[in-house]
Amino acid sequence: MTATLRLTSPPEMGPGGRHLVLDCLHGTTYLDQLVPPRGSRVILSERAMIAMAVDKHEAEEGCGCARDLTGGQSADSLKVSARADSASVTGS
Repeated sequence: MTATLRLTSPPEMGPGGRHLVLDCLHGTTYLDQLVPPRGSRVILSERAMIAMAVDKHEAEEGCGCARDLTGGQSADSLKVSARADSASVTGS
């Protein structure tokens, strides 16, 4: 089985906001990133968001359909280095 992934930036979520939908025959997982208008913030990379959504999907569905989307890496195996307005992710 395979999963599909859709990552969008809906205007109603504000600048930097993103909506991710991960879908397979077993279920659908949603993940949103909202960015506060002021102050310190961390923007997750697309790769980190996908890994988090895959982990969430696998925890909820346990189907294995989404693992190929991250090359088998879990969010825990990614190292996130964040600054005020950006983040980078590298494999550990």
